[in-house]
Amino acid sequence: SLLTEAAEPVDCDILILEATYGSPGYRFPSRNAVYSRIVKWTVEEAGKGRIPVFHVYPVGKAQEIVYLLNQYTSLQVYVHPKIARVNRAHRRFRVRLEAETLEGKPEPGRTVLVYPKGFLGSFEAGRVSHAIATGWAVRYRWMGLEAFPLSSHADFPQLLSYVKASRPKKVYTCYGFSEALASAIRRKLGINAEPLPSKGEFKEL
Repeated sequence: SLLTEAAEPVDCDILILEATYGSPGYRFPSRNAVYSRIVKWTVEEAGKGRIPVFHVYPVGKAQEIVYLLNQYTSLQVYVHPKIARVNRAHRRFRVRLEAETLEGKPEPGRTVLVYPKGFLGSFEAGRVSHAIATGWAVRYRWMGLEAFPLSSHADFPQLLSYVKASRPKKVYTCYGFSEALASAIRRKLGINAEPLPSKGEFKEL
């Protein structure tokens, strides 16, 4: 992403792999293409005299959106206090994030808000355009929300690529599409793979 580097594959005997998007239907467009869509939508909505509001996770995704908006728009970015705290931690590592917490009402056409999920109903209707950024946007749509397929997770091809580069003898998958991903690893890569046991189950590794 704009702020983090991809995980480096490490040769290993056993690999435990998170499988949130471990199904063949989850193939993300290029990150730069999604960034372009986000900037275009934000500028267009502000140009209509509206207030774009992004509803994202306060750690990681929020900072990526703030940084993107800082780099490619001239809009004033306001964030929720939860996000502001994480932004301050980034600044200690010299990651420049220009955003303030909101006091009073935002000015339509000149501002953009980045807030945690769950604040959809806390803004004046009619002057606000809502958006989310999530990998689920590859397959799903939300009524009244612009959805951008931006995720902190790897998609299906990236997961397979990581497994291949790590050359494990055994792979355990967990969360999400763990069964589908384990099956694909066995079929496509010829590597022994299976889902981790559910809570309360035990298995020898």
